[in-house]
Amino acid sequence: MLDDFKYYCQALGINMLWNGYAVVIFVRDGLKIGPQGSTMMALFWVLGLLLLFPINIFQRIYSVNKTLLFLWGSFAAISVVYMVYYPSMGYNFRGDLLREVTTYCFPLAFLFGMLYYPDDKQDILLKVTAIFALIGSLGLAYVLMRDPTWNISQRAAIRFGSFHASHEGNPHTFANNAVRCVLASAICVYQIKSLWKKIVYLSFALFSIVIVLLTRTNTSLLTLGVALGLFVVFQNRRLISITFSYYTLTFLVFVFGVIALASSRFGAVTSLLENTWHIVYKRIVNTIYTTSNVNVGGNDLQTAATIDYSSIGRIISYKYFKEDFLENSQTHVILLGEGYKSVFLDIPIIEAFVNQGILGFLFFGIFSLAWLFFAMREVSKPTNNWKSFLAYLSFLFLIGLVTGGRPVDAGNWMIYMVYIRFLGVSHYKPSLLRA
Repeated sequence: MLDDFKYYCQALGINMLWNGYAVVIFVRDGLKIGPQGSTMMALFWVLGLLLLFPINIFQRIYSVNKTLLFLWGSFAAISVVYMVYYPSMGYNFRGDLLREVTTYCFPLAFLFGMLYYPDDKQDILLKVTAIFALIGSLGLAYVLMRDPTWNISQRAAIRFGSFHASHEGNPHTFANNAVRCVLASAICVYQIKSLWKKIVYLSFALFSIVIVLLTRTNTSLLTLGVALGLFVVFQNRRLISITFSYYTLTFLVFVFGVIALASSRFGAVTSLLENTWHIVYKRIVNTIYTTSNVNVGGNDLQTAATIDYSSIGRIISYKYFKEDFLENSQTHVILLGEGYKSVFLDIPIIEAFVNQGILGFLFFGIFSLAWLFFAMREVSKPTNNWKSFLAYLSFLFLIGLVTGGRPVDAGNWMIYMVYIRFLGVSHYKPSLLRA
């Protein structure tokens, strides 16, 4: 354990850099500790880099996925050229130079630091990821219990600034964090042989599933559904053996008994389960109605679909791309784009096309397809637990390429760096370099 202490520190640093938002929001807005705004996030990243960088620098490095690195690097290079020579009308990158430098330098420093994390210590990284994500979920639960204005009908999130802030927080941050915990903990359950450790990680997963349900974000629910579906398709024999194992059946009976007892003794539990199911179902129905104008919920007041305003922005973004950009723009604008950070469309794959033209769209699009290819290859033929976790988690971010975010964004690029470093890297022997 003591010999691996430095690897636990490095694993903590990695998690602070690619999944730090939930913990930062909990500390900054929930506990009111530290500076407000992006300054807190930057300080958190700096601390993560300090934990990540090893003492034996320039002595031993590990490989990366060269395909993903080339495609992302090409898109980033195009973005830099556009930022300097083809900014959008009225945008002056020098006035926002610090943010732009952070966007490009932090991910590269992160990737450089991960080159020194050993491939044979990836199980440590998986365990730390599950525990770190759990901290973010526990922070959300703690703040919600202390927030007198929150109730079960609202989406779970920590409000920015204070309980009395006029705007809500971002539930997607905590939903994505909870999905990480669910997947990492589920894999740990079947990796670890100790019974009490299995129970601990299983409790992590169940608690995080509750958080996902409370945040009620479509992307997180869809990701868990896709992950389960792929596991059933590619690992059906293992699923059968796991499902009908003595430990699984015993635990399911125990959970069912606890829920039944709680429901019979406490009416609030039954009401909570019914309300949660109704809210999740209603949200799915509203999303289908908003995107397709098809009401699958019926016509009564309880099930009738209404507009899902969180999806309206993406519909407007697609309409702008189709009607204003493709149909009404001149040919050179379609080829070159409207300029660096010209518009915010909340659909990264389309925004890359509109802002950086056909070349930016091709590199960003091919990067996404390559990412999907390596993820599916890992799902179908697993190589180790950490990479399997990354492969199943990939769909959270791949779905996000058409549902939210930006193509040029430091937070998203931190995530890309983890996949560039670990996913699709087949060999484990490190390269030795002499300082």
